[in-house]
Amino acid sequence: MKYRLFAVLFILCSSLPFVAAYFLARDPSDPLILRPPFDHHTNYAYVVGVAAGWSEVDDEHGEQSSTIEVYENGVRLGPAHSSVSDVVMIGGGRYRYMEVDSVNHTSGIIFSTSDNTDPNTNGRLYRVFNPNAKKPHQRAPRQTGLPD
Repeated sequence: MKYRLFAVLFILCSSLPFVAAYFLARDPSDPLILRPPFDHHTNYAYVVGVAAGWSEVDDEHGEQSSTIEVYENGVRLGPAHSSVSDVVMIGGGRYRYMEVDSVNHTSGIIFSTSDNTDPNTNGRLYRVFNPNAKKPHQRAPRQTGLPD
């Protein structure tokens, strides 16, 4: 009985960092999290607005200026700079950072999930990073070895 109690306590204590990391990764004040609801564009494509001026946008002429990286549960999606038609028709994690409203000069990401499911209902966490950001925490996901 004494050993069972010890085993239960050991399991609970050893899993605490994973539980804490799970909840900390979903910090509601984290500006890097792409928050639902995501607007369904067509087929596999969804659109979400992001902070303007975070990176140069990819333009409609094929210029690949953006340095934005999109992550799904800590795994980088891609290919980046995909054409809108590829995001819509093929999906598979493709995305593009672009101007979504030329009148108001707002930028956004048109993206697809890794398995073409609906990001509003698949339960996954989407984050955006910029390797060229001035603030270190905005450059890449934390490398803790824990699921992001």
